[in-house]
Amino acid sequence: MTKSRGILRSRRPFSAEEDAYLRDRYPDEPGKSIAAALARPLHVIYARARKLGLQKSLAFLASDLSGRVQRGKQDPRLMATQFKKGQVPANKGMRRPGWSVGRMAATQFKKGRPAHEARNYLPIGTEKVDRKRGVLVRKITDDPTIFPVARWRPVHVLVWESHHGPVPDGHIVNSKLGKRRSCRNT
Repeated sequence: MTKSRGILRSRRPFSAEEDAYLRDRYPDEPGKSIAAALARPLHVIYARARKLGLQKSLAFLASDLSGRVQRGKQDPRLMATQFKKGQVPANKGMRRPGWSVGRMAATQFKKGRPAHEARNYLPIGTEKVDRKRGVLVRKITDDPTIFPVARWRPVHVLVWESHHGPVPDGHIVNSKLGKRRSCRNT
């Protein structure tokens, strides 16, 4: 007996005959029918098949028994839920964003809004401490095509680049000990 979530459950190990049945039938039959034949839950059948290294055959996966959507085939179960030609959508005539009247239109998000309109916008040149690295960073661009983290550069690297040019490939700029948060271009 094992205890799972406060409920006592008895485990019934698979016998050699059940394993043989599973090896024989699993590749070409639905798991539901195998679970019913062995009187076990479906998830147990899948777990045992995975442990035995069993997989469904390509012929089974291409058949209607697999429950997969087949290219070029029209399954009646799927056809019942498809839109028919000329069918009117359920939301036809409903108001859409941007088409509303009154205060609601004024408060909706506008497409292509510039970054400086955001509530948490910080202008270029702002400095802050990067918590992850513990260094002082400065905002260098507002370009929306650049990932937000890449808009900030460590100040000690900017100071080094202003005096010596770009950092050579394969090298890094490290700040002096104890000066990670107080590097200024003076």
